[in-house]
Amino acid sequence: VKHNNMVPRTNVMKYWQRFVRVNFNQPAQAKRRQAKRAEKAAKLAPRPAAGNLRPVVKPASLRHNFRLRIGKGFSTAELKQAGIHHRLAPTIGISVDRRRRNKSVEGMQR
Repeated sequence: VKHNNMVPRTNVMKYWQRFVRVNFNQPAQAKRRQAKRAEKAAKLAPRPAAGNLRPVVKPASLRHNFRLRIGKGFSTAELKQAGIHHRLAPTIGISVDRRRRNKSVEGMQR
């Protein structure tokens, strides 16, 4: 604005209520989302709560092989011994590691 003129305020005439958005339905939406989550959890019910079921294995190196850790998944031989097909296992919450092989009886029984 140049010179000593009045400051123009052209925005005064705008209908500002048109641009205001309010979320009065927010608590209802939150309830709806929570109900949907509960419904989905009930539909997938027999799954383990702490993620997929994984085997207990010994680490590979000499330094750590005295302790136990959680493995990537069960081998196909272990699943066959349990009577579970390797394609069915992930659908019921059991992780499968197709590359894993069982070298010892102790590993199979663990």
